[in-house]
Amino acid sequence: MVDSLVLFNRLTSRTKLRHMQALVRLVELRNMARAARDIGITQPAMSQLVADLERLLETQLFLRHSRGIEPTPLAFDLAEIAQRIMTAVEDGTELVALKMNSEQSFVRAAYTLSAYHAILDRALPEYVRQYPSCRVQLDEVIGHSLNTAFASGDYDLVFCRRTDLVGGGWIFAPCAEDRLIIICGPDNPLARKSRLTDEDLRNATWVAGHVATQVRRGYETLLNARGWTAGKEVQVISRSAQVLLTIIRSGNSISLMPQSIARAWCRDGLAAELPFETGTVLETLGFYWKPSTASVAVRRLANVISSGLG
Repeated sequence: MVDSLVLFNRLTSRTKLRHMQALVRLVELRNMARAARDIGITQPAMSQLVADLERLLETQLFLRHSRGIEPTPLAFDLAEIAQRIMTAVEDGTELVALKMNSEQSFVRAAYTLSAYHAILDRALPEYVRQYPSCRVQLDEVIGHSLNTAFASGDYDLVFCRRTDLVGGGWIFAPCAEDRLIIICGPDNPLARKSRLTDEDLRNATWVAGHVATQVRRGYETLLNARGWTAGKEVQVISRSAQVLLTIIRSGNSISLMPQSIARAWCRDGLAAELPFETGTVLETLGFYWKPSTASVAVRRLANVISSGLG
């Protein structure tokens, strides 16, 4: 009587996938030489694989005759098991290869709007041109979602301002300096002035921005530095720079804005920079990454950015 545990231990400790592959092909082809060629080995090597299996099982698996070989009923049963094993291995290697290739050709990045305009707006088209087969997933983050981006494990790169609050092995690569400027709509009467006075700005209608934004903090700093009292303000509060742009374009209001963002608006005629130095320098823009574990695709994007800075 065959002990199933003994048989299991024999098969798991002494057989290889090649034994399974040989068994499946021999049952299908019923010919030692053809089966050997099919899996890329010699006929003596195929005979040795069969002998190994028959020795482990202590029974005959194939009957030899002049026209080839004939599988025994046990060989048919074992071939079904072996086929399931080989299919699982084939499916598994496909998934592993897909994962490995994806890791090398897939970049996941989070960005703030300032960082996008200062860095990715120029680097991304060049990266796509050089590496058209690489996929890039980009997610805009704002407020607390920026902190979450570092802790989530979902991103290879985070484009934002330098901050002292980032740990966990993230390394900062500086890319661009930034400052606050004052902008208005292109049709605003102030846009036609070559020089602004304190009175011009004190009497203007401001879009102050959300309390947690650089725009709002810069506005309050400007008020304190100039000794102004809060004047007329548009009562629309939002973190979104796009919302502020909409308000500015639709009326005669003005607003502070990071130069990194406003530069593109002014270039496209959506806004105008006013000739006034705010004196507010912002934290450097760049990207956080983990160079020691970065994939090929991530390193390529970092190199494209570095090349563009030169």
